[in-house]
Amino acid sequence: GVLNSWRVTTADRISEVTCIDGCFCLIKRKVLEKVGLFDHVFPYGHYEVPSLCQRVANAGFRMVAVPDTSVWHKVGKSTGDQRAYELASAFRVSRNCVIFARRHLSLPHYLLFLTMLPVHILAWLAPSTWRTRSLRGLPNILRGLREGFTWQGRNNLA
Repeated sequence: GVLNSWRVTTADRISEVTCIDGCFCLIKRKVLEKVGLFDHVFPYGHYEVPSLCQRVANAGFRMVAVPDTSVWHKVGKSTGDQRAYELASAFRVSRNCVIFARRHLSLPHYLLFLTMLPVHILAWLAPSTWRTRSLRGLPNILRGLREGFTWQGRNNLA
């Protein structure tokens, strides 16, 4: 895996944010008791943190970033083979992005999401395409999109 470091440097004081990074965060127990834990709809990773952040914001809680903090995160350490991870990730990201949009976006924002979907697909294809010069991730992306759009759970548009 790749060792990544994030430093919060966007402000010189504590700042309110709309979403946090899930690799390191502190959450008060009363917040989780009110909004629940990570959503089981996103069992594969990707979008479980934005979904939690959306529920936290909807419940009226604030999220803040603390400056001058550092986090070391071993990216991909538990996934092993990078190629297998990219292919699985193509499915997970596309599936979970569509489900997140269906559950949390208002109708105008959802329509905007749909118009931007081709850009999303290109972004999801980029990592494996640049390295292998092939579209081998495309079948997984299309399978993820199909599963996301046919998912029968609760959403804001129903």
